[in-house]
Amino acid sequence: MLRTIIITVLSFLSMNSIAQASEQYAILINQDSEEERHINNLELATNTLLSNGYDPCNIYALSDQNKSSNCPSNQFKANKANLKLLVENVENVLEEDDSLLIYITGHNDPDVITLASKEIPHTSFKKIFSSLKPLDLILIVDTCYAETLTSNMTKATNWISFAGCSKDREMSCSLFTPVFWQNLAGPNQSINNAFEKANLEYRQYVDNGEMTPNQAKVAMSQEGIVALSNGTLITPDPLEWQQTVSASELDDIFLRNHRPVLIDVYASWCQPCKFLDRDLRGLQSEYHSTIDAIKVDGDSEAIQQWFIENTGSGINALPALFMVKNGGIISSQVGYDGRENLVQFIEDSLDKPIEDLPSPGWLGVSIQELNLSKHPNGVATIVDHGIEVLKIFPNTPAEAYGMLPGDVILELNNKQVTGLSSFIADIKSHNAGETVVLKILRRGYVLEYAVQLGKRPNEL
Repeated sequence: MLRTIIITVLSFLSMNSIAQASEQYAILINQDSEEERHINNLELATNTLLSNGYDPCNIYALSDQNKSSNCPSNQFKANKANLKLLVENVENVLEEDDSLLIYITGHNDPDVITLASKEIPHTSFKKIFSSLKPLDLILIVDTCYAETLTSNMTKATNWISFAGCSKDREMSCSLFTPVFWQNLAGPNQSINNAFEKANLEYRQYVDNGEMTPNQAKVAMSQEGIVALSNGTLITPDPLEWQQTVSASELDDIFLRNHRPVLIDVYASWCQPCKFLDRDLRGLQSEYHSTIDAIKVDGDSEAIQQWFIENTGSGINALPALFMVKNGGIISSQVGYDGRENLVQFIEDSLDKPIEDLPSPGWLGVSIQELNLSKHPNGVATIVDHGIEVLKIFPNTPAEAYGMLPGDVILELNNKQVTGLSSFIADIKSHNAGETVVLKILRRGYVLEYAVQLGKRPNEL
């Protein structure tokens, strides 16, 4: 049944799979119409659902302000009475083989939903929806303390729910939600993947100092997305044990936050690689619940380049083993000395405390995508790429080496800078203490800086 597939293979949950239901319905709820960002969230959600084939009149909205003019009879002011009326209207048209997506935005307290200044306990809120029993029900929440709501709503039900942050955390939806809905636009887009990408972007904003120190401290303590079913924390499905992956797939896996990943670098001509492959296969039952294990072809130029960019040294001998987590390399070794040595390598890697890991490099700037049409000094006539420096944090490498607000970073180590996310990832692929070369545009002049990266302080 489709229900079993969705629960057990959460990472493949897509808008296309939802579309397999007879009809697709959505309920969009905004608890706060005083802030433009929450109104925009509803507009983003509506546009994304329309791009995925939702009938405009199957989208119901509860908000004091709504930029969408689709089906005015489906637009309700935000209060408890109207919420009940909205749900009754949906119940009248919803069939058992239909799907229903519920999206909730706006401010949230740990135990209540607030509509028209009236607090509704989560238990009462859930009861209002208890009569809805579609084939698939997806709940998406991007408010503060989101997990408290998703946990209460999904308890003792078969709902699939996604929470933007955990039960004791605040978050800034303006840094998260637009990325989520944009990544979900179009058919065959995975809800789980869209959440992971949005969360990654959110953490990159945090790491780059775009948020207040308190917000950053809160957000950085989160452990990735929270995806709940039946009130139980679900992480993305483990990878197939010893599957062979490409360089592009390795990029995504490298950033997985929830599990360590053992990378086995092999070649078809390498005899010790075959012994390692055999022994690692024998350890699947013991370690598959703890780590992922993948293989990459050490003869591939793309794989070689990936290791040069992410380790600084490339692959010089085979077989080679790397244990990675959170976008960093925990430990590595070359050669193979038998099963006992392999087990010891895995155990030592799992036991290695975080403080022993190299610190990712940090520049100490706040940056944004370069808007060529609005940027002063005729930048568009000089370059067609780069990112703009908004702020220089005090006592940082950027300040020490004389970088200034308004600088446009064109290149990092002779590589064109084409986007915010890739630049941050490239900086963090270097360790604190390493030197990088930046090419910068300032007032029409191109300057070059050799900057020694620092370690990001905990208070930011």
